[in-house]
Amino acid sequence: MATLPRLYSDNDVAGMLYAPGDDPDAILAEFIRLLLAEGWDVLGILQRRVADAPSKSRSVKFVLAPEMEWPEAGSDESRYEGRASDRLPELGHRLAGALDRKPDLILLNRFGRAELEGGGLVEILSAALVDIVPIAVAVPIGLRDAWVRSTGGLAVSVRPDAQRLLHWWRSLGNGPRSQETKRSG
Repeated sequence: MATLPRLYSDNDVAGMLYAPGDDPDAILAEFIRLLLAEGWDVLGILQRRVADAPSKSRSVKFVLAPEMEWPEAGSDESRYEGRASDRLPELGHRLAGALDRKPDLILLNRFGRAELEGGGLVEILSAALVDIVPIAVAVPIGLRDAWVRSTGGLAVSVRPDAQRLLHWWRSLGNGPRSQETKRSG
């Protein structure tokens, strides 16, 4: 069972703490849209609600983002019979495989009970931490204490708002990219 490696001061990690009634999926999608528009190399896993899902276990689907980089990612979704969350380790593994290119940011849909138990997206979290790639992840407010313990208190807590996430991103020294930087970067 995988566990998170220890965080150090050179790891840049933001936990976006959200409460019931917040829409973390829309906030993360907006944040990734803002960064991609500036030319940043952002990769992640986003979660989407499925209208008229056949069962509660299929009421969400997970997509690798940006979707144009993963054209085959959702192609087998209709044939997949298991719980949607059972796909997370496979998607995390695929995302971890892209770390060789050193993306500017990894964005993850959730830190939840599966990660606390060593499953879910622990592989990509661990790989990004080892490679010193910044990470932003949505964390349910009910798991705040567990999140703080698992990160050793070294992760920044951010309110559930795309502009707050952008402020965190800017605090790392990441201003808007110029057209020149976009072309050469």
